[in-house]
Amino acid sequence: MEFKLPDIKKIIRNSHFTGTLTIVLIDLALLLLVAWLTFVLQDTFQVFQQEKTQKDLLSQDVALLENNKRILGSIEIYNDALDKLIPDNEGYFELISALDQLEEKSGAHINSYSIDLEQTTQEKLSLDLELASNTSSLESFLSNYRYGSGRLITIEQIDVNPYESQNATIGIHFFHKPFVLEQVESANEDVTISEDDRNVMDEIVQEMSAK
Repeated sequence: MEFKLPDIKKIIRNSHFTGTLTIVLIDLALLLLVAWLTFVLQDTFQVFQQEKTQKDLLSQDVALLENNKRILGSIEIYNDALDKLIPDNEGYFELISALDQLEEKSGAHINSYSIDLEQTTQEKLSLDLELASNTSSLESFLSNYRYGSGRLITIEQIDVNPYESQNATIGIHFFHKPFVLEQVESANEDVTISEDDRNVMDEIVQEMSAK
């Protein structure tokens, strides 16, 4: 069947054909719009995912840096504490200051002290303390002596007079040798500080700074 130009014009002028053509054009436009939106949204989603990934990585880097900063800060605090606990050399004024802190924290009074030359070595200074105290202050002294003075102190012996319960003689050691990690074979070897180590050092630092 052959269509001539007049016949084609009649078909186009037909309202039913015009409506159908309009619907087809609208559907085609919608399909093109959906395809374009899909392409644009997919590209936008990829950009969003990339930015989110970069943001997550940046957050991880910041968290890692903050954690390293905290650990390094803690190590610096620990080193300062160890330098105070076990100094390189013994000083008279530092010794008196440590004894004063023990008196203040415990409530016990140190009547006198003398150097025990037999026990004293290059690593420690040994003292015999004459302590005037009641039961409460003596217990407090024994609870605070190890780190409470700001120095590492150990007790050699305790003698309590049964007839004068308020007086006691206590032999103590002040250590002043530089702190050395014996397990480190070389200065280049890495030293790992565990969580337990940090907890112990935190307790020591807290006890040193307690009033």
